[in-house]
Amino acid sequence: MKVAKQVEDMQDEEFYIEKILHLPSIVVQSMELMRSVPEEFDDFLQDNFGVKEVHESLKPILSNFDFINDCEEDEIDEDQDNLCALQDLWGSPVLTECQYIVEVKKAKRFYHSPTSWSSGGISYIKWFAAPTVDKALSLAKKYAKEMNKFDLRNMEGKE
Repeated sequence: MKVAKQVEDMQDEEFYIEKILHLPSIVVQSMELMRSVPEEFDDFLQDNFGVKEVHESLKPILSNFDFINDCEEDEIDEDQDNLCALQDLWGSPVLTECQYIVEVKKAKRFYHSPTSWSSGGISYIKWFAAPTVDKALSLAKKYAKEMNKFDLRNMEGKE
């Protein structure tokens, strides 16, 4: 029943999970590679580092990479610095609190009236971190509802 409810919520609010990263696995993988940050985590960093409106759930992860802002450009070996920061998460409570990092896509709604809309072609993208995939889905559902309200206000000219 739980999966059926999740599917129903995703259909009703028009969102889905694009990617799921398991942070403990990413840390272990980085220790085995020892040369660079795994590509999928690097993509996550590129999408979120320095972005004004990252979700609150990502801040414990991203705060481990803040030191890069304090360095002169010629002092930065981004791959090596990111690798060290990622490996520093080993044993950190962040691995439990932010175990799953998910990328969510949410269809933009084009409202014709308060009860009629069309969607497709344009999506909002947002990342979340949570201790479980269920919690991440809960955050995504809340975000999707907020964006639906935003789209409705935009149609009404209040935004």
